[in-house]
Amino acid sequence: MLKGSPFHERTFPLCQSWAWQAWSGYLSASSYSVVPYMEYYAIRHTAGLIDVSPLYKYRIQGKDALRVLNKIVTRDLTKFSARHIVYTPWCDERGKVVDDGTIWNYGDGSFRLTSAEPSLKWIEDNAVSLDVKVEDVSEDIGTLSLQGPISRAVLRDAAGPVLDKLKFFRFTSATIDGVPVEISRTGYTGDLGYEIWVQRDGAERLFDALMKYGAPHHIQLAGQVAMDARVVQEAAGPGRFILGFGTSKIFLNNTKTQTRKTLGPMRDAVTIVRGILGGERFDYDGDTWSADVPALAADAHAPREVPPVYVAATAPKMQALAGEIGDGCLTPSITTPAFVRYTVGNVAAPIDIGCTVVASIHETDRDAGRDEAVRVTVDAAGYRERREQMLHRQADQAAERAARSGRPVALDAMSATERKVVHEHLKDRDDVETYSEGTEPDRHLVVAPIR
Repeated sequence: MLKGSPFHERTFPLCQSWAWQAWSGYLSASSYSVVPYMEYYAIRHTAGLIDVSPLYKYRIQGKDALRVLNKIVTRDLTKFSARHIVYTPWCDERGKVVDDGTIWNYGDGSFRLTSAEPSLKWIEDNAVSLDVKVEDVSEDIGTLSLQGPISRAVLRDAAGPVLDKLKFFRFTSATIDGVPVEISRTGYTGDLGYEIWVQRDGAERLFDALMKYGAPHHIQLAGQVAMDARVVQEAAGPGRFILGFGTSKIFLNNTKTQTRKTLGPMRDAVTIVRGILGGERFDYDGDTWSADVPALAADAHAPREVPPVYVAATAPKMQALAGEIGDGCLTPSITTPAFVRYTVGNVAAPIDIGCTVVASIHETDRDAGRDEAVRVTVDAAGYRERREQMLHRQADQAAERAARSGRPVALDAMSATERKVVHEHLKDRDDVETYSEGTEPDRHLVVAPIR
């Protein structure tokens, strides 16, 4: 069963969209508002507050702590000064990346490693016979990421001048409304930003304090969608990606709108996004959604070009709307030449049509190509092997945690094939058992202690 982060009691009632996703066994908000444009806008122009507590966190200490870490990662950590953070990948004996994350140097011989995937077993495997203690502190520490050009002003009001000399990839200790915290100048949105780390028992008081100090600066809770969009924008650069829009009756039902028709909401969504990204003042009152957004400041460091907008459409009316308002039409990911011709007729406009066409690969004979079809397995850069290794590490990590705590550990949702990999990997252990629960696409595997 998915669990809430240390901030969940505060974030849960603020999630108007009810859009949650699984992240390392935790519930993580995809977005707090039904349409998360303002969450992205906050990260880009004011300050967005993001709960990143599901990151894995390990405390590493002992005489050989530095030796173990230097054995694992690709950076030379002997050049790593106190109160300094480095980003680094860690690799296997063949040089293939296992995962990546950050390493903190506390200056007293102890370190913290953070990662997106479980890494405890990998560290322990490389620490055999060495004098080092590795402790999983993932559930003990809550983390908030404060990202955006106003983030320093918010934190200065909250924590005082301790931030004034904090350099990139450094961290410091501070107190916010009586709550001891660690503040690092880190994040991955491409904007000015910080991450605030707190013990679980102080998490809710920290959240309240940041929202209080952030209110005059227009702080905004932001979910994974807004953060991912900002990261993609920073990585892609101008003119290098498109926006794809799709809607459904299920989505409209989840958003609690008064309509179950999809054409109006699609028209509103495309109009609003184009209006906001254009950078000018935008005021729109649609049939389903409305928007009132101020213009970007003349000196704002922000893109003002609107990327191409593609509309996902299978029904004839939605395809016709794509031809009217879109730069492209996205059909089902796998389709046929006949359906492409059908779509072209419905779109009735000279726009792009995106699809994957299934056809015979036989040189001359279509029937022979169908009858003699060959199963082709795509395994880019050894992905299947690396994915299986990662699942094994994740399974071992969950098994150790379940056996140690005496409580079931829920993994993220995964396909039936990947669940089988985990089942098979753990089936010979006598201290844990595995079972699946939930319904697709959220069906996930649980590792439970044998009592």
